[in-house]
Amino acid sequence: MPLIVGLVLQVEALGGFLAGVILSGQLLAVFMANSGGAWDNAKKMIEDEPRNIAENTGKGSERHKAGVVGDTVGDPLKDTAGPALNPMIKVVNLVSLLAAPIIVRNQELGVVGWIVVAVLLAAVIWSIKVSNKVTSIG
Repeated sequence: MPLIVGLVLQVEALGGFLAGVILSGQLLAVFMANSGGAWDNAKKMIEDEPRNIAENTGKGSERHKAGVVGDTVGDPLKDTAGPALNPMIKVVNLVSLLAAPIIVRNQELGVVGWIVVAVLLAAVIWSIKVSNKVTSIG
């Protein structure tokens, strides 16, 4: 995506795109890590309570069941999704840095440049379709 932005909209737009990727990616990563940790801690706090089904506290209560569901959602956020955004930000920046001389040198795309843009756009569309494809197991 940064290559398409840089080739079509030029260097200034690429700088804005990278700033947006860095800011939104960092905020999302921190949010995911913190919310996952909060759900994990909520379950642990409920498990530390004395068990009393009448007061809906402790293990086995409805609160505990809800905490387990929250922990199931929170663990992937805390352990994988949040930290995985950091390498994604680095890859986008590295690709842009490597392509920067080409983008600066080629202010006018010409026919070959537009063919490259079309191929890159087709690759992005193809990868989105493949990632949304439902696969059957078994």
